[in-house]
Amino acid sequence: MKENNNKKKTITSSQKKRIAIYVILVAIVFYIVYTIYLLIKQPTNIFTVEEGKLYQEETNIGYVIRNEKVVKGENYKNGILQIKSEGERAAKEEKIFRYYSANEESLKQKIEDLDNKIQEVMVNDTSLFTSDMKLLEDQIDEKVADISHITDTTKLAEYKKEINRLVTKKAQIAGDLSPKGSYLNQLIEERKNYESQLNSGSEYVTAPMSGIVSYKVDGLEELLTPENFSSLNRRIFRKFGFKDRKDSSN
Repeated sequence: MKENNNKKKTITSSQKKRIAIYVILVAIVFYIVYTIYLLIKQPTNIFTVEEGKLYQEETNIGYVIRNEKVVKGENYKNGILQIKSEGERAAKEEKIFRYYSANEESLKQKIEDLDNKIQEVMVNDTSLFTSDMKLLEDQIDEKVADISHITDTTKLAEYKKEINRLVTKKAQIAGDLSPKGSYLNQLIEERKNYESQLNSGSEYVTAPMSGIVSYKVDGLEELLTPENFSSLNRRIFRKFGFKDRKDSSN
């Protein structure tokens, strides 16, 4: 009886091992079949990844401290005529702008009227046409033709200034060629007189130092300077209405 019982127990243990092996094999086969099914049903997507760079940025509020100097003349109420444009460089003692004279518009109108009369006389007097006059005429015509295509205000002012210079030079040559006391000479002398009044009544302002010209004044030119840098703090900035990072986040 004992031998039969032992034999029966040995067979049962062997069967259990086989069953375990069969279960593992079935699970493996099932996993493989299921994986193949998923690949057939929903293939693996392919993504193209572009190589790039990762940036870390931070936004903050900053104020530029510069060495600035405010310049002003006596006739500031008359308005100014810019000689140097916004953002243009100027050397020390170079003219930046000038104030209009009190009767500037009237003088300019008189000069313009005289220019028209001088031009009319020169057109009708063929004796005044020389090679120098012809060269000036060509230069003036070229500038007038170019000026219609210019949109930059700085270049436009330069062209107008050059045209006025050429017209004045042309009138001077014509005056030298004309007999003394002639009608043309009288017109030219009258023009010189008005031009002298215009220049003498104008106040020119020059640069106290070399640098960049700006016509924007905020009243802080004497505060935000390199000399005052060590004494600047949050209290001073807030007093003048400046915002810091903490204020901007609210």
